[in-house]
Amino acid sequence: MRLLTDENAFKLLTGSTSDYRLKEDAQEFSGLDLVNRIQVYDYAWKADGNREYGVMAHELQTELPYLVTGKKDEVDENCQPHIQRVNYAKLVPVLLRAIQEQQEMISELREQVETIKQATADTAL
Repeated sequence: MRLLTDENAFKLLTGSTSDYRLKEDAQEFSGLDLVNRIQVYDYAWKADGNREYGVMAHELQTELPYLVTGKKDEVDENCQPHIQRVNYAKLVPVLLRAIQEQQEMISELREQVETIKQATADTAL
């Protein structure tokens, strides 16, 4: 049962280390800017034709290199491709930040709409 003893499989099942005591230099970032730079596709797998949504690993690697393993077009000594992989789970914090930023924008726009409604109602009287 290699799966249960493999450290990477364990991380997938239980989560990655994220204790604040192991981190430093925490900085703010714009999730929306990052998300807007990521190209997402509706594509078919060559092997079976099944359709999915996702990214091209080499494109994502230019924006968020820590999410991608391998290099574009990399091959081994026998000219067999080293397939790139994407860790979509690590994309979640970026998506969470983008949602938070959008929510701030929505709240500001709601306030502006209410201000405009109030001003319009006051001038109509």
